[in-house]
Parts: sequence; C-alpha cells; structure tokens
Amino acid sequence: DDLRPHFGKVYDTPQVLTPNMDKLASRGVTFKRTYCQAATCGVSRSSLLTGRRPDTTHVLSNGGCFRNAGNWTSLPHYFRQNGYVTAGGGKIFHPGVCDGLEFGEDRLAWSQPYYHAPCPAYGSLPCASASREKRPNSWVSNETATDDQMP
Repeated sequence: DDLRPHFGKVYDTPQVLTPNMDKLASRGVTFKRTYCQAATCGVSRSSLLTGRRPDTTHVLSNGGCFRNAGNWTSLPHYFRQNGYVTAGGGKIFHPGVCDGLEFGEDRLAWSQPYYHAPCPAYGSLPCASASREKRPNSWVSNETATDDQMP
C-alpha cells in the first residue's frame, strides 16, 4: 500500500525497537526499494487491483471509483470469473467509494458475502453498519471476532 516501512534495524531505523520484525526479516527477503502508484491508499489499491495506471482509471484521490472510467475487471473479479471462490474481508479496495462497504466495494469481485469484523470501538457492530448509524459514546468494548465468526 502507501505506507513507508521506517522501523527497525532492517529498514535502517534502529531507534525503533522491533525485535520480532527484525527476526522475521532476517529469515526472508527484504525489499528496500518498493514503489506504489501514489501515496494515497485508494489510488494505489485501485491501480494494483485493476492493473491500470491512475491516469487511466481516473482514480486520483481516495474518493474515486475505477468503474466510473471504464468497465474493467478487478483482480478478485477475474479469479471469480475463472472458477475460484473469492472471499473478501477487511480493507481490500478503498472503502466507501464504489459499490459500498457492505459489498466490499466491488460487488462483482466476491463469490462469498464480504466479511466485516466487528468494530470494537462501536460496540462490536460490523464496521459497515457502524459507519451509518449514530454511535453513542457508551458503545465501547474490547471484543474482537472469534474464529467461529470468521468466514
């Protein structure tokens, strides 16, 4: 995505103590020159998931939807068309710009209902519905999804 990995010894920032990440990085390949299309989440995710440049998708900010500029097939949609089961959860596309949170933004992409983990800060309502409802300040909990709640 668009975040820079400035942490730990492996990324030349030893003042940030990340012993587990340093241990993991020492056992694998570390990429220090990686790039994304833009330094905003929606632009880079749209580009990655469609295989098209931001100037082609016209997604130039977090508020743009790639379907507005063309009827392209996203990567998970391609897998679905070719017989794979596609299940989405969390943040894959930038939320709230195409088909809506409840559909995982690209309703054509998913063969399974999109999974939304409960939002602990909103009384464990699914994030999609919590964002549309008025949330009293008293709705705060530390609950998280259990394995049984996962798709």
